[in-house]
Amino acid sequence: MGFANSSAQYWATASSTGSASRYGMIPGTYTMTVYKGELAAYTENVTVNANATTTVNTRTINNDPSAASAICRIGNWDGTPRKLLNGQTISVRHPSDSRNPSWGPVTYAVGSATNKFPAWAIG
Repeated sequence: MGFANSSAQYWATASSTGSASRYGMIPGTYTMTVYKGELAAYTENVTVNANATTTVNTRTINNDPSAASAICRIGNWDGTPRKLLNGQTISVRHPSDSRNPSWGPVTYAVGSATNKFPAWAIG
């Protein structure tokens, strides 16, 4: 979860039950953004008052991108390449790094639960 306005930005990680805490925020109105991976799935304005606890009760997230109909989908839509082959190392290794599994040739079956579709290709 992220909280942002023109003066400050704060982050909180939700637990598996969805609860999260963030202490020491500057009073003000923030845009609270709930993320699924790196995709914004929900936003709402939240006001934080000085010397008080602000409670944001359970919210229903209706626009989970994985619930949208699609002709073809590789992995779970969360805004990250982690479900793709070598996706876990995309930010720390060059595609040609020998520590990465070979990205080709690959046969990918639509609907399969494997991570064999390459996150990138060199060419």
